[in-house]
Amino acid sequence: MEQLLLILISITFCFSLYGFVKVAKSKKVSSRTWVFGILAILLIPFGLAWCITSFAEREPNAGYMGIAFFSGLGFILGILSYQGFHTAKQETKADLKAPSPVKVLVVATLLVVGAGLLPLALALNRLASITSDPDQMISLFSTHVVSDRSLPFTIKKALAYETLYGIYPGTLEARLMQSMFSGVKEKEMIRLLAQVFPGRERQDLLHESLQAGYSWLESSEPYPKLTLTPGQYLQKVDQKAEFIVEWIYQNFDLPPMDSLAAAQFSTGNASNEFGDYMVTPPDSLKTAIIAPAANALRLQLSKAAQIPSTLDVPEELQSQWTVEKAHSVKKTIRLAFGLAKWSWLLPAFLIILGIFLMIRFKLPLLPWTALSLLILGVLGFMITHPLRDVDGTVHDLVTSIGENAPAPALAVVFQVVPQLLISLSKFITPFISVFTLAGVFLLLYAYGEKVIDSIYFLVNRVRHAIFRDQKHAS
Repeated sequence: MEQLLLILISITFCFSLYGFVKVAKSKKVSSRTWVFGILAILLIPFGLAWCITSFAEREPNAGYMGIAFFSGLGFILGILSYQGFHTAKQETKADLKAPSPVKVLVVATLLVVGAGLLPLALALNRLASITSDPDQMISLFSTHVVSDRSLPFTIKKALAYETLYGIYPGTLEARLMQSMFSGVKEKEMIRLLAQVFPGRERQDLLHESLQAGYSWLESSEPYPKLTLTPGQYLQKVDQKAEFIVEWIYQNFDLPPMDSLAAAQFSTGNASNEFGDYMVTPPDSLKTAIIAPAANALRLQLSKAAQIPSTLDVPEELQSQWTVEKAHSVKKTIRLAFGLAKWSWLLPAFLIILGIFLMIRFKLPLLPWTALSLLILGVLGFMITHPLRDVDGTVHDLVTSIGENAPAPALAVVFQVVPQLLISLSKFITPFISVFTLAGVFLLLYAYGEKVIDSIYFLVNRVRHAIFRDQKHAS
């Protein structure tokens, strides 16, 4: 269906271009009418094609914006071209009278405010389209957070942020562990995770969790239906204790075991405290020490806080949220998504109203349209600067929330937000670029002769000044 509609648009475009050329030649219209007409014939089908492909990619709001802005710009240019096919009526003195400053101020305010809000609205729309789509979010987190390629770096960033913003470890052992784990190579982290939390299980858990959250937003249930099984990972650590101990000895630069502890171990007096094994044993004990160290690790895990085998998320949330609170949170999230997706309607309305009043107040259409598009483009590039300075924007964001967010969340922000900013930039840049180029082109067309005369005047002044200085010097 998508291909059929695109073919029909292409056929319509060809016939429209042919019809316009034929009529324009017979009417012998001005070059201005030619330019505006051809641009209108190009932009209107382009907006329609943008709309069709956006709907095919399950982004209807982007499709609506394609029609509103690209086809809308084409429609405006079509009106300007249409005027060229008809002889202007003799204007009266009242028609020639300049509009009042109040009318000019109203139109200018509407156009400038609309142009300033439009890039922000486009960014909100794109962000809402991505974050409200579970498939896109699963793909984003899967690729940039939990995959074998990304997870080691995510862990290291979390440890770095814990050191920078988190609670300082209370014991020397905890500080040493945090420091040593930060220096482990990525491939070694993956080797450890493959034993206790394999990539396939990470992907399944991510998919299940996000799908439960989005299903909750669309349902009438007060709490998301999700059951986690943290106990299985504790069991894996218990089963792989020997591997973990051996992995620690291979990757951690531990202090050497003192001779007294080595002598006690040699006589069969193995300690049950895992901390006593966080040392580098002599070569003669490296193999024999793994089994008792693994038993000490199991014993320490058994004494630690009990981790439930299963965790029912609705039951946990009931202790924190009432049913009314849960429904209120869900309603707020839905409202935020809705407002963000349709936020572009406000600047579009302001711009359309400004154009309508521009025609109503009989302001000169060509220069005002050119200035409006140019202002929109320039403000757009200024407002969307954070989308081009991705590193600086992410740094500022992490710095602003660092004291109030857990270190793992900051690491996820560091990994995910750059991808969102890049996606926003790719989405918004075509809009802003088209508006800017159209504004520059129309402005040059409207004031081209004056610009050329001004440049010629300045060049002549400079030449005369240089000639005068040379004459005085001689």
